[in-house]
Amino acid sequence: MQKIQKSLKDYILSRCVWVGECLVWQGAKPRGYGVFALADTGRKQKLAHRTLYEIEHGELPANVMVMHTCDNPACCNIDHLKAGSAKENAEDCSLKGRKRHNGMNPKLSKEDREKIKELSSTHSDRQLAEMFGVYSSTIYRVKKNVTTFREKGEVAR
Repeated sequence: MQKIQKSLKDYILSRCVWVGECLVWQGAKPRGYGVFALADTGRKQKLAHRTLYEIEHGELPANVMVMHTCDNPACCNIDHLKAGSAKENAEDCSLKGRKRHNGMNPKLSKEDREKIKELSSTHSDRQLAEMFGVYSSTIYRVKKNVTTFREKGEVAR
């Protein structure tokens, strides 16, 4: 079992690259989280960061999440991962201004939105999404004034 875990750890790490302090998964990332599938698991997708965390710290119950202290869902840096409950994850999300409320996106400031509109003539939605750490669909909505935004740190009512 130790050998299997070692080779699985090596596989996960081989699919990552360092971007600043984060070790970012380069494979499939539905919803931003790195995933992979193994033939012996019936091709069931597994989360890369959770698998790496469990190799290092032991298996977790299904109701325990592996949270990213860096707020980068593709990060597999073991130093950026910690176990927590869904409640702790939601509180962390809200405290850091990442929680969506009623279609509002607090991640982008007014200045960010103005800059996106300014750069949209020279950059693709995908490029802008990577620059601002959001989905390209968010960039589209900013350009079309479709989404209601709340300033960072503003509390939802």
